[in-house]
Amino acid sequence: MFHLNNLNEYGHADKINGQWDSKTIDAMTNALINVASIQSKPSRGLIRAKNGKLPGCAGGKDPNEDVADFLRQHEGYSEKVYLDGNGIPTIGYGFTDPKFVSKGTISRSTADAELKRQIKSRQSALRDILGADKWDSLTDDSRKALTSYHFNYPAGFKSNTKFMKAWNAGNYAEAIRQVDAGMNDPKNPGLRTRRLAEQSLLKADPFLVGRHEVPMQPIIA
Repeated sequence: MFHLNNLNEYGHADKINGQWDSKTIDAMTNALINVASIQSKPSRGLIRAKNGKLPGCAGGKDPNEDVADFLRQHEGYSEKVYLDGNGIPTIGYGFTDPKFVSKGTISRSTADAELKRQIKSRQSALRDILGADKWDSLTDDSRKALTSYHFNYPAGFKSNTKFMKAWNAGNYAEAIRQVDAGMNDPKNPGLRTRRLAEQSLLKADPFLVGRHEVPMQPIIA
């Protein structure tokens, strides 16, 4: 196949006396043959784009697994019950449901299964809350950020919140700024890191920033 090392310093294949040398001709011919071969093969097994975007993340990773990794990173895992920064009994990956807390312990495999279940459930709810057309237009990273925010602060998606008012008005720049619950909570310093990570993912989404300018200056405590 024709590789970059067949090109000269200007990015062109070399000619000898105004003509392509035999090695270059052979390389280019093989490249064309390979391209034709690829194009003639059926597309079975290839990932198809949805709404102009490839599903998943780098390397074809399942987008929901990427969401799970993001939540694992920011929630942390605890086999036993503990009190979070607000004194709420918590277990696993930030679970506060009494059916898990009451058992006192949770295995990692059970916690992983519950985490994935919650991701699907919350994303289904978010699609209804935010609007199916808007949700389907978001990048996987934006869905990841919003799922994380809902996982941590579902009250932020009530209709009377500043976030939802801005979202429904199509003012996505303001909606992104409103992804700020607990940003300066001294009892939960990790929330600032999490909110900034979520905002960063949302600011990179063409659907959200294409029609509204999002200020990029750092947030001052």
